[in-house]
Amino acid sequence: MQEQPIDQEAAARGKRRLITIFCVMITILLLGILLYYVNCIRPVDNFRTLYTDGQYEAALTLYENTLSKVDGNARKAEQCVRDHLEHAWAQYRDAVIDRSQMETACAVAEKYPALEEDLAALKPDLTLLYASRAAYEEGCRLLEAGQYLDAIAQFSSMSENDTLYIEGTDKSQEARQGYCQQIVTQTGTLMEQSQYEDAMTAVEEALTRFPEDATLTAQKEVIYNAYRDYRKQTSMAEAQAALDQGNLEEALRILAPLKKDYPDDADLSALTDQYEASYCAQIAEAATPLLEERQYRQAFDIVSPAYDIFPENDTIASLYDQAEGHLPKAADALSWENDTLRGTKTTGDNVEDTHGNLYGHAIIYTEPSAISMQTMTYSEGKDLCQLNGRYMRLQGTLAVKAGSRGIQNGHTGTFRIYGDDTLLFEAGDLSEESEPQTFDLDVSGVKTLTFAFESGTGLKYLLGDVNLYRYYEPQES
Repeated sequence: MQEQPIDQEAAARGKRRLITIFCVMITILLLGILLYYVNCIRPVDNFRTLYTDGQYEAALTLYENTLSKVDGNARKAEQCVRDHLEHAWAQYRDAVIDRSQMETACAVAEKYPALEEDLAALKPDLTLLYASRAAYEEGCRLLEAGQYLDAIAQFSSMSENDTLYIEGTDKSQEARQGYCQQIVTQTGTLMEQSQYEDAMTAVEEALTRFPEDATLTAQKEVIYNAYRDYRKQTSMAEAQAALDQGNLEEALRILAPLKKDYPDDADLSALTDQYEASYCAQIAEAATPLLEERQYRQAFDIVSPAYDIFPENDTIASLYDQAEGHLPKAADALSWENDTLRGTKTTGDNVEDTHGNLYGHAIIYTEPSAISMQTMTYSEGKDLCQLNGRYMRLQGTLAVKAGSRGIQNGHTGTFRIYGDDTLLFEAGDLSEESEPQTFDLDVSGVKTLTFAFESGTGLKYLLGDVNLYRYYEPQES
């Protein structure tokens, strides 16, 4: 009877032990479930929430700290990084984030070999956008600093694919307006200092950059009108100073072009006309007797300054024509057509012939190239000048230049002068011993004057002091 309580107590202890073991097992199971939830289920849910909300960096941090230790989640991380990269690219392209954040996204993606192709595809566009965005930022800095042309250059280099391109275009226009206003201010300062030429140079240079800019065009007109007024005032002052000194010619040199520049100024025109009439009358009074006495050089020296000032004045033009027309015109000063020259042509001063005579000015022709060196025959060289009937007389001297080599095989030279197709002068059998021959030819109505020559080896023709006259009156002996 005493053993029965003992068995019951042992059974109770065993039962309690089983219950304790069961509770411990249940507790361990619950703890395991809790740990699984904390370490797996909840992080996955959090990762999914962060990923869905676009918080890619936080999702990646959670993955690296927790989920990377759990198998089967690597693809989720790669997809998260890929989406993060695409999201960052879109935000950077839309100017929502800066370059450093974009570079951070790329740096994260570089840790995943599976994303190498994504990065390689993005790199060209990203490089272009980096450069475009850098140009935009530099352009903004330069614009703020007032360096407008440099700012325009930066904005102009932006990519059209940049979402800031339109904004960059607007800022480029802002820089252009700032530059034009800067030119207006600069040229205004120059005009205040009477530096009108510098002001005009500055605005014209600006217009080469922006030829259709209304501000610059208007400023150019302002400068032009201001300069005209300034030039008129200073020129009138200079003319008055010349008049005060009794220098009518100098005053008219100033007033005559001024009258043309200001045709609507009646007072200026009347004043200039008054002085012109007085001045031209003085010139005519001085030059006319000289022309009557055939002192053409003296008359020319008097009339020439007046002709420079008033070439359209009938009296002055007539006097000038008479004086200048009677003066010799050096033949080589005209335009010659020496395509058929064949030989060579030179000119010189104080040239000596084979008899020791000196000529103040001379034309020198060498022989043409030989047609046949065996027979010593030569082609004829020709030098042509279109007179077109403007001249009446041709005077000069034909000689052989000193220093010509000896004639070979007894061959001599010939020199001819033609007026159109008419032979006016001919000298044959020319050699070193030939005497100089002076010619005085009537070339009235001649359109084409021709010098034609042929010679033996080494002969050089010398035309000394050859002059043309538009009017010709033989001097009385």
